[in-house]
Amino acid sequence: MFVAVLCGTAILDQGNLFHAFLQTIDSFVLVESTASAGSGALHITTLTVMLFFGSLFSVIAASGGLSALTDRLGRRAKTREHGQMLTLLFGFCAFFDDYAHALIVGKTLRPLSDRLKVSREKFAFLVDTSCAPVVALAIISTWLAAERGSIRDTFTSLGAAGGATTTLLASLPYCFYPILMLIFATLTIFVGQDFGPMLRAELWASEQEQSSRSDAADPQVLPDVDGEGREGRRLARNACLPILLLFGLIAVGLWWTGSEELASHANVPAPASTQQVETATWLDFLEQAKAPRVLLFSAFLASAGAIALGVWSQSFTLQRGLSAWVAGLQRMVPAALILILSWSFQRICDADHLNTAGFLMEIGQPRVTVEWMPLVAFLAVGLTSFLVGSSWAALSFALPLFMSMTYALLTDLNEASATHPLLLATIGAVIGGTVFGRHCSPISETVVLSSASSSCSHLDHVLTQLPYALTVAAVVALFGYVPVAFGHSPVVLLPIATTVLYVILQFGGRPSVPAAEAAASADATKPENAGAKAPAAAASPAVEAARS
Repeated sequence: MFVAVLCGTAILDQGNLFHAFLQTIDSFVLVESTASAGSGALHITTLTVMLFFGSLFSVIAASGGLSALTDRLGRRAKTREHGQMLTLLFGFCAFFDDYAHALIVGKTLRPLSDRLKVSREKFAFLVDTSCAPVVALAIISTWLAAERGSIRDTFTSLGAAGGATTTLLASLPYCFYPILMLIFATLTIFVGQDFGPMLRAELWASEQEQSSRSDAADPQVLPDVDGEGREGRRLARNACLPILLLFGLIAVGLWWTGSEELASHANVPAPASTQQVETATWLDFLEQAKAPRVLLFSAFLASAGAIALGVWSQSFTLQRGLSAWVAGLQRMVPAALILILSWSFQRICDADHLNTAGFLMEIGQPRVTVEWMPLVAFLAVGLTSFLVGSSWAALSFALPLFMSMTYALLTDLNEASATHPLLLATIGAVIGGTVFGRHCSPISETVVLSSASSSCSHLDHVLTQLPYALTVAAVVALFGYVPVAFGHSPVVLLPIATTVLYVILQFGGRPSVPAAEAAASADATKPENAGAKAPAAAASPAVEAARS
């Protein structure tokens, strides 16, 4: 990433590499890590949130809470399939914000995933898959609030009659990529087959009985705390209560900051202002809420509560709890550096520098009919989001742009409507394209956070997830937005696309666990064999093929 930023700066400096090197350090990397205004302030808040999340889960691990929680979950999730499905289901609970989702789900369920011998690459894929798609589709999330505000402003500028909330909710069935990516991840679990680099990672994990390679290129982020829970009792409540406290603080914080903003924007007396807040919708609250600040204070208070709970339950001493809190900060430093470099790359590509997004949108706007606007929007936004590494940056200009273009073309046909299927499909395509590009980009914040919370090599996570994202995107384009151009409904297209994904896995994939080991694992889960240790299975031909 540093080399990419350096190359971009060299282009701006007309090939002066020495000056470009100095500018890269001084004007991009340092600015992104120390700026106190604008997007820099948001970046500092995000970094601090990530550090506090690291401290929170380091304290929970030191108190033995994660081990006890893993033992509890392990009683029900006894197979790899159960553990992977639990990861997806748990991801649906953290639907309010993508950053919080990636950090909470990854760190909470990683010990259970390691115990069930799920590769770190597959686990990071499941965390990342249930991150942006879930938040993009959830009816209560920071994403949906931002999208609603953008749609409302676009309708106002176009002079179009229509409700932003109604239009947004009606466009969700056309978000083919988030929906089909969740379906695809579920199919990989139930079919039990993978392909490409993910298959090799899974076979390696099942053969070596290790969830990650010891020769990974990236340093392991957030390793287990040494001696966790040895000073006292291991209690599941040491993990459950701080996590529940975190969820509660986030929910209350989003409502509180959103209501304050709504009240401050109302230029009316206090009683009337209170009445306006009471009649506001939940999307109004989320749209005005200060999510980064809420996550910051929630993570800090939850980590402080975890320390107090560990001391009160005699799981560790106060000194041990504070040491674990500091250790959690230190272990998040590698991920923080990657995130700073990704922001530096995004900044070199913004409109004030290389203007990468504007260039792509200019060359990616051929003269097309309105029927093909959803497909063009999905591909163009996906490429833009991949290169700039930020779905927020792509969404902020792509959604108004493609909505305006589609509405103008519909107006020429005297079919302009806020709920026209092609306009809804275009909105869904823009949202899906941002998620698609985000899944493929190595500089995306959620990709970085997912690999960090899963303790997976960042490069391995990107390379194993990329073929899956491209496969789903191809199915979305061919069996989603192409048929939409001919007037087909998503009610018909989604089952067809799901069938295609199943066929791809069934005939293009291979079992991710050797047959002999799968049979031994199944026998070990039976009650009569629960106490017996399954014999070690010889390496299967599939493993040998993966080696070669």
